[in-house]
Amino acid sequence: MVVVGTPLAYLLATRSFPSRSLVMTAVELPLVLPPAVAGIGLLMAFGRRGLLGHQLALAGISIPFTRLAVVMAMTFVASPLYIRQAVSAFEAVDGTLLEASRTLGAGSGRTFRRVALPLAGSGLGAGMALGWARAVGEFGATIIFAGSLTGVTRTAPIEIYLGLSDNLDAGLATAAVLIAASGGVLLTVKLLGVGRARRFTPL
Repeated sequence: MVVVGTPLAYLLATRSFPSRSLVMTAVELPLVLPPAVAGIGLLMAFGRRGLLGHQLALAGISIPFTRLAVVMAMTFVASPLYIRQAVSAFEAVDGTLLEASRTLGAGSGRTFRRVALPLAGSGLGAGMALGWARAVGEFGATIIFAGSLTGVTRTAPIEIYLGLSDNLDAGLATAAVLIAASGGVLLTVKLLGVGRARRFTPL
């Protein structure tokens, strides 16, 4: 999510091109998709009978109902939160600083690494926190694409769901941990936002 989403967010924030709205729509689509639909979409794309299933099978790769499927489902539903926040962070960077870096001889890649990333760091950190929180809480896409295999693909939200009928105390304990973690993430995001505002407020 971070490796691919950060350069994409920088491109969307600093470049204007005809298909930008289409790209942004594709990026934000998982936000409005019901989680179950997202899971079915992943299954139809990477499952044995899916769009890429035959090619993956020939390469000896099976994705559904594996740990990789859990990661893919979580990344799919959480990536829009990170990318949108990253776009906003890069848009807040003073464009004259980027232009000055290029004028002094730094290429696009070096300007991105040495100027844009440090200046947008707090916003990117907030995006990562929000994306992580959304990924940890994912249920619908995960259970459809990855299943609920004990010790393999059973995530915390699935454990809570099963605990309602099998082991209520364990389910409640897991829910309490997630509540604490989510609260910590929200507090971190707020603190990053405050730090960023102080950093850019003129004296």
